[in-house]
Amino acid sequence: RIISFDVPFMISQEGTDLMITIDYKKLIEPESGDPLPIVISPINHDPNNVEIFHSITSNFGNAMTLTLQ
Repeated sequence: RIISFDVPFMISQEGTDLMITIDYKKLIEPESGDPLPIVISPINHDPNNVEIFHSITSNFGNAMTLTLQ
């Protein structure tokens, strides 16, 4: 997946730190609003249950913010 940020910045000799912040609540809450059952099932390696993986990867764009420091 490609995620882009609309944040203008300039590269200079002094340097600029780019901080990517991930809001884990947004990451694990699917669009339906029901959070993933992490307490009940903290590990999922079941290839037949890929819905969880798709939900997390779909949420990455909305869960991340980019700030300049």
